[in-house]
Amino acid sequence: MTLEYFIKRSIKTFGPYWITVLRRYIRNKIQNKNEYQTTFGTMNEDKTFYIIRRPEPGAGLFSNFHWVLGHIIYALEKNYIPVVDMKNYKTYFNETALINGTKNAWEYYFKQPTNYNLDEAYKSKNVVVSKMDFMWDKMSILLKFEDEFFKFEDEIEYFHKFILK
Repeated sequence: MTLEYFIKRSIKTFGPYWITVLRRYIRNKIQNKNEYQTTFGTMNEDKTFYIIRRPEPGAGLFSNFHWVLGHIIYALEKNYIPVVDMKNYKTYFNETALINGTKNAWEYYFKQPTNYNLDEAYKSKNVVVSKMDFMWDKMSILLKFEDEFFKFEDEIEYFHKFILK
């Protein structure tokens, strides 16, 4: 096998994958990555929804979970109603067919953090769309070394409350 053959074979085999990765990267850079407020309709004038999004294609299940948990904590501190959107902001877990009656990958495994759904949030007057960054300040305790983590019982109890909800 010559080097030229190896390079051509590699491009043919892996080229489409890297083109997809590059397209996603460019799309994520172009998309508005900052938090912003908008209006999608006239419903729920007295409520503010917080749509939690993640840059495509997300990551592993628990990485996505920790990402969302940080944003839920942030939203509740601001008195926003958090709603997770992994339908319009796709992850590795999205399927073309309905799973549990939805195409929102978050709802394949978890319930929405409140009793509101994505459709209602996208028809509402007051909507804050999340930034596309990990909430380091909300989740920093989980990133400590394991031997230190178990010394923080108050923090464990704090996260436990949100995880149960």
